[in-house]
Amino acid sequence: ANRTILIQSDFTQPLRENGLFETGFRTTLRTIENEYFVKQRTSPDDPFEILGDFNNDFLYTENIYAAYVMFGNEVDRFSYQLGLRGEYSDIATELRLTDEGNSWNYFNLFPSAHFTYQLKNKDDFQLSYSRRINRPRYRLLMPFQTFSDARNLWGGNPDVQPEYTDSYELGYLKYFPKGSLFSSLYYRYRTGVIERITVADDDGFLRRFPVNLSTENNFGFEFNASYDFS
Repeated sequence: ANRTILIQSDFTQPLRENGLFETGFRTTLRTIENEYFVKQRTSPDDPFEILGDFNNDFLYTENIYAAYVMFGNEVDRFSYQLGLRGEYSDIATELRLTDEGNSWNYFNLFPSAHFTYQLKNKDDFQLSYSRRINRPRYRLLMPFQTFSDARNLWGGNPDVQPEYTDSYELGYLKYFPKGSLFSSLYYRYRTGVIERITVADDDGFLRRFPVNLSTENNFGFEFNASYDFS
């Protein structure tokens, strides 16, 4: 069962000739219930029996409360947009049959900035920064082990935390009579990257599960073109 409640409100106010102020909030209340069990029988004549180690009821609740403000303006050839979003996260997981639970409460700020300078030929230089969060999908938090192979088990990890990304981008937007070409260089720094590791237990069984293991640096360039044929 999956239930989601979304409450959102936004307000926009023009300021003078080219300015703009925006603010708003967004609340997401999500609940996921997942019953899981595995049955087996040793011979065709025996009844199916539930394996206790693979039988449970997983409850996942995710309550996100967010608010943001954003301000932008234009002065001569220079324009800018500055924003700040605050998020309070209330996350909990529970295994109902074995009464095992985890919960996290954390608050994060996510700033963003975008600057544009227009040249005399109307082309644009652009510089931007943003910080983002990537929460683990609920299936990564489910601790149940797969049973397709009794000696190689895969499962989730209820202790996995979100990933965070800081993005920087420098771009040049070239205009043509019937189109445009946007070229950009970017750098992205990601922390708490979720990786899957494999560990052998005392019985020699291999267990594979996700953890926050590493950091990641991405460098690159992009080209984006548009053309109006008619």
